[in-house]
Amino acid sequence: MKAQLLCFVSIKRQKMCLMYVFGVLVITSRVFSQDPTTVSPEVREVFVAVGSSVKIPCTGGEEKEVEWRFNSSVLVSSPVLFIQNTSLKNQGIYTCHQANGNLILTVSLHLGYPPSPPDVHCWSPTYPKRAICSWTLTPDPILPTHYIATYST
Repeated sequence: MKAQLLCFVSIKRQKMCLMYVFGVLVITSRVFSQDPTTVSPEVREVFVAVGSSVKIPCTGGEEKEVEWRFNSSVLVSSPVLFIQNTSLKNQGIYTCHQANGNLILTVSLHLGYPPSPPDVHCWSPTYPKRAICSWTLTPDPILPTHYIATYST
């Protein structure tokens, strides 16, 4: 298993971590209060391709008696939420609660399409000094997508 992890603390005292595991991008953040001993519940942003499966553990699966909710309706009593063959209707906010109802984790599940190679069109009004390029993505991936463009002569 190969995973990449990048963490940083923003100027708003928000800790952000980016992790790429098994083709799923997971963004976690915690907002720290002015009192460094108090931390609000973790919010996890999960980005998944439509049609794929996703497993979301509730705090690493340490909790045995937990339940997952979607739009306040109980989905399953399990330390891991497993959704097969995801569709856009699965997109939304999921929460994991202890047996006593206390919130452990909030997950924002974002669904979209794997980005296709962009359709790139370039032209040079003042060759070789300047080139102008534009591109389109079909279909729109919906998910955050980043490309790095390079140019060489």
